Amino acid sequence: MLKCFKFSILITVFSLTAALAIDLSKVKIISAEKLDYKDGNSILIGNVKVQLGDYFITAPKVFIDSDDSGKPFQARFIEDVSLESDEIHIHSPRMEIDLNKTLLKCFSSKDDIVQTTLTDKNSKQAVILTWYQEFNYQTGFAEAHSQKSENIPHPYDKKLDQVIFVYDKLHVESDDVEMQVNDGNVEYAVFLGDAVAVDDSQRTEAQEIYFFPDTNLLKAQNDVKIVYADKKAPAYIFADLVIYEKDKNILSAFSNVNAANSKIYRTNAFGQARQIILTLDDKQKPDNAILTGKAYSQIDDKALS
Repeated sequence: MLKCFKFSILITVFSLTAALAIDLSKVKIISAEKLDYKDGNSILIGNVKVQLGDYFITAPKVFIDSDDSGKPFQARFIEDVSLESDEIHIHSPRMEIDLNKTLLKCFSSKDDIVQTTLTDKNSKQAVILTWYQEFNYQTGFAEAHSQKSENIPHPYDKKLDQVIFVYDKLHVESDDVEMQVNDGNVEYAVFLGDAVAVDDSQRTEAQEIYFFPDTNLLKAQNDVKIVYADKKAPAYIFADLVIYEKDKNILSAFSNVNAANSKIYRTNAFGQARQIILTLDDKQKPDNAILTGKAYSQIDDKALS
């Protein structure tokens, strides 16, 4: 009897949706236990499931706001929201969708934050934990912000000092993140403001870090500091700009000006130059370095310039 009752409710929801002339090309209501309609706006309550293109969104309560012609322009999902597709999963305490701008906004709460999981063509996953997130589901451009960011609309007190990004063995934390996503593939990710990237062999700090998953390339600029942890011989790199080609086992450090701003330290050795090309071994540990442009090196009590 309960199943028949629920089925009749679903039929009522579909009938009301058709009668209210909601633009189903943008929002398709799959299920809900209750629908209230007034002045062109709809409220869906109870196990709500909505389809937006390739995305399926579930929430306990959904508000669909329409303009004067009855065309929906905004959907608001309240409490424990999940967005699913083959490549993307987003869990958010609250979500808003601007249907005209194809912009999806995710908000954290006092007890929970926004978590996004992207699965690429190689079945590798990128996980983003953030305080606030925007995603343009038409262009694939996404932003993620911590509470440090200014002018981010948010009604709650939940704090997440930095955005967390995890991809394979790479773990990055920063104030803000910008990404281009295509069918679950992160084409690039830019980490801004006090960014720290760590993998199993290297720690990189900078004000800007760029990551390109397809080529496994990391670029860092503005006050770059790199540490290679090694109990026997730890190494340190300081530079204005660094490009790390992990698949090629090469790290290049550059100076932005005509000065020897690129520096390398290792136990009793020191070197500085305008450019340093560091070759890494199979374990991604420093092997040898080439210094060019106003080069200077010192080992123990011997120096060469």
